[in-house]
Amino acid sequence: MNKILALIFCVIGFMQFASAAKQCQILYYPSFTPQCSVEHDEEGNLVEECTYVEAIAQVFILTPTDRCEAIASSVGQIDFTGDCDCTYTFYSEDNFHGDVFRDRVETQTTETVLTEYVWSQEARSWKLLCRF
Repeated sequence: MNKILALIFCVIGFMQFASAAKQCQILYYPSFTPQCSVEHDEEGNLVEECTYVEAIAQVFILTPTDRCEAIASSVGQIDFTGDCDCTYTFYSEDNFHGDVFRDRVETQTTETVLTEYVWSQEARSWKLLCRF
């Protein structure tokens, strides 16, 4: 009986170790709108000039014990790295309202999602749920 109990504890410990090793690192960049202005050139023609500002990336790590994240800000790019089986949901309005787009990423290496290539609207807020 003690051998069976020891084997059960060994299996439980291995399962906890295996699930603890799984994680998905998320690096995301907010979407940004270029700052544009219209000015006259030397010949008097109207010329539009736009400035693109580099977005600062945010990062978080999802694990079997912390597998969901809700971001109440826009997103332009998401980089998934690690053991990721995640469903992302984009919303066209702030605070998770408006039109919805949902898709899934499954990777054990790295995958990038650019919102402008997967959805025709701006993702003004989004949620992420990963399975381990």
